[in-house]
Amino acid sequence: MSLWKYTAWDAILVLITLTELGLKIGWAFYAAEAGLAANCLVVLLLILLYFYNFIVVNHEFMHTPFFNAEKLNAIYLVLSSANLMYPMSIIKEGHNFHHIHNNDPLRNGTTQDPTSTWLYGKDGKQEHFVRYALCGFFRQNTPSELKKILPGLRDKSYGKYLYWEIAAAALVCLTIISINWLWFVLGVLPTIYFGWVLTDNQNYFEHHRATNPESRYADSVSYYGKLYNLLWFNEGYHQEHHLKPNCHWKDRPALRTEAEKAFKAQGAYQASLPAMFGFLDKGKNQR
Repeated sequence: MSLWKYTAWDAILVLITLTELGLKIGWAFYAAEAGLAANCLVVLLLILLYFYNFIVVNHEFMHTPFFNAEKLNAIYLVLSSANLMYPMSIIKEGHNFHHIHNNDPLRNGTTQDPTSTWLYGKDGKQEHFVRYALCGFFRQNTPSELKKILPGLRDKSYGKYLYWEIAAAALVCLTIISINWLWFVLGVLPTIYFGWVLTDNQNYFEHHRATNPESRYADSVSYYGKLYNLLWFNEGYHQEHHLKPNCHWKDRPALRTEAEKAFKAQGAYQASLPAMFGFLDKGKNQR
């Protein structure tokens, strides 16, 4: 039996997780002696790695686990939680709501998707992306939101690893604190928050200009730049991803070809820039 469930290229994604985790812990030994410029560069790199791990690596793993062996997937789940310092099972369960309700608009003053861009909007409009991105971390981690998510984990196969994930995340935190608590406070904690901010910004523009939240063929926004999708493992194919969430990243271009007529018929929006730069998109690029 092959080690990899879909492709050995997923090894790159696992390596990226290990790189961030290693840098996060390893730099604790050098931060005190390094200058301000070096520390700032490492923090910036860690923010970008956290963002990449969240929006690409772990997102892919949530939908298409990398390994054939369940034990290896469980180990990676715990490892990923240690790296993000946040249980992946909770992220995955919350993300399920996003795919079930697809950034739904307001109905009766609320949305079913807790990350909907409409939830905190005013006058029938979507929320401004800056406020959405800056507030997302705090909104998604309130006791009331977690109460909605945690009961669902009891019936999920990945829910049984939650305590292992919490323990792994706590172990990483305590390890870094024991080496250099100041690095943890001034270096590591900001990477979590700002990595989350970049992730929410990405999610915002993967849906902001979607032409029809009620249609599975027009509820998201795709960007097809070749270099971006090469480096981001076809993350740009977001409409395709929402159409078939469990379609592996390598198969999304073929899914686009298969569904392109339906996308055009529904008037699906095709972005002219990657989602991270969606605020610069002129908003005129329907298929």
